[in-house]
Amino acid sequence: MATERQSVATDKMAFIDMVSDMSRRGDFSAVAETLEGYWINKSKYPWHSVYPVLEKRLLSRKPDSDFSNTLLLLRDAVFGAVGLTSLSLALDVTTEEVVRKITKQQSWKEAQRNVRKFLSDIVSDMIAGGEIKHLTPLGLSADGLGFLVPVLRQAQLEEFRRAKPKIMKGYLNLRPLSNSVIGRTLLRQLAIKEDRLEEQDPRVTSLLESYEHMLVDIEIGEEATAGAAPETEQATIIGGPVKEYAGRKPTKAVESRGSGVQTNLTEYVGRSPGEAEFKPKPHHGHPKTRQRRKSQERQPPLSDRK
Repeated sequence: MATERQSVATDKMAFIDMVSDMSRRGDFSAVAETLEGYWINKSKYPWHSVYPVLEKRLLSRKPDSDFSNTLLLLRDAVFGAVGLTSLSLALDVTTEEVVRKITKQQSWKEAQRNVRKFLSDIVSDMIAGGEIKHLTPLGLSADGLGFLVPVLRQAQLEEFRRAKPKIMKGYLNLRPLSNSVIGRTLLRQLAIKEDRLEEQDPRVTSLLESYEHMLVDIEIGEEATAGAAPETEQATIIGGPVKEYAGRKPTKAVESRGSGVQTNLTEYVGRSPGEAEFKPKPHHGHPKTRQRRKSQERQPPLSDRK
């Protein structure tokens, strides 16, 4: 009996090692397949047993670098499988909690939908509370959370405004600036690593001017973005792009040309392609047609005729 339990535990550790290897390779689609298979064969894909097994392993011996690395790989695997790779390091929620929420659902699709909503709600609360240190617009967009990008940009801008460097007791304090997302970018651009500068330091004037310029540029950029039309690309509830219907293709309307406006094909003989496309000769139609048009232009409108 003990041998049988040991064999089961070994199989579960082999599964954990397999998932860790998938994560190491960045093969999150393969990880998603194991999660999808959980509802088909729980013995083959024992996701519900992953963290209980790891907990027993932790209690049986001291944690080592391999154990810590396994935990990180499993976290990346789970977040990558639900399509939220950028949130792996940004959120404080434990991987065990995410896995528990996944295995409580009725199917993998339902798990993806509910877990993505659960994690996106956490991100929304973080942004509202100013916890934006590890969040990036690019990462949110890549994970299908583009609807949170404008809110994140606004939060970063407000943080940058509050971090305006001020001179206090003969020094320019740069700590608030270095703690802000945009401020760190500014300091890197100016190659400033200190937490404060003396008031007489020649870099003070340059820094203050650069701060004001960057603030104005960002504000103008935000106004332009707010006035622009939103992107039309859509994402499904599980984060994948909505595929366009590739059935009937739109056809161009063909204008009927009368004999008076028909293009003479001989005009293009001997020309280069550029001339034929951008410099066609104007065609004035038949002489009788021109004469009839001129006579019509000289006549008064119907409302003025008696």
